[in-house]
Amino acid sequence: MRKIDKVIIHCSDTWRGFPLLPQHLGQWHKERGFAPAGKCLTEGVDPAVGYHFYINRDGIESPLRPLEEAGIHCKGHNHNSIGICMEGGGLYEAKHKLQRNLKEYREKIGIKTIYQTVIRTAFLLDQFGLDSSNVFGHGELQLNKKDTCPYLDMNAFRVMVKVFLENLRRSKND
Repeated sequence: MRKIDKVIIHCSDTWRGFPLLPQHLGQWHKERGFAPAGKCLTEGVDPAVGYHFYINRDGIESPLRPLEEAGIHCKGHNHNSIGICMEGGGLYEAKHKLQRNLKEYREKIGIKTIYQTVIRTAFLLDQFGLDSSNVFGHGELQLNKKDTCPYLDMNAFRVMVKVFLENLRRSKND
C-alpha cells in the first residue's frame, strides 16, 4: 500500500438539474487524457477516472479508483493522497453571474453530500492513522489561489470531520 498523508476534497462544479453520474466523471477524465487505473471499482465507469470516491447529491457514495493506486486529481499531490469528489458546486452555472457569492455555491452541493463526505473522510483518516489537519480542499493545494474548489468553508468542514473522527475512535475503544 502506498503512503497516504492527505485526503483532498473536490466538487464536480455542476448544477442542479444536471445529475452527474460516476460514468460521466470517467468519460470526462478519459477525454482529458488521464491515465487509466488498473480497474474502476464501480461497474461501467472508465478506469481513467481520477478520484477514489464520488458522492452524489443524495449522499450516495461510489468507490472509483482503488486506494492502492495514485489518483489523478491534484497536481503534485496524487502520489500520497486520496481524492473525494462531491457532486455539485454549481460554479459552471454561474460563471457569468459574478454577483453570486460562495455561500450560494455551498448551498448547491447539498447537505446529504457534505455529511457523507464527512463520514467517508473520517473513516479514511482513521484507516490511515491521520487527523483532520490532513484534510484539504483542492483549491488550498493549487498554485492558482483563485481556485476555491470545493466551494466549502474547509475550516468548518475539518471541524465536522474532527468531531466525527473523535466519536468513531472513541466507539472503537468502548
